[in-house]
Amino acid sequence: MKKKQLNWQTSLELTKRTIGVLVMMHGDNKGLVLPPKVASTQVVIVPIKISKDNAKEIFGRDNEIYEQLKKKKLE
Repeated sequence: MKKKQLNWQTSLELTKRTIGVLVMMHGDNKGLVLPPKVASTQVVIVPIKISKDNAKEIFGRDNEIYEQLKKKKLE
């Protein structure tokens, strides 16, 4: 006779599943769009310089992304 046993899960598993469902519900091919109650700050650009060689490329790219996002807001 087989005895039923409870399934043990960590809280991390629940968190990962919840975030996964959130991304599936609010994401599409254009990206993730979260409702204001979930994401009150819509965009934060954080440039990360890995070496001296790519500093100009990275810091130039963040301004380009900012301008693209600003144009999108106006549309």
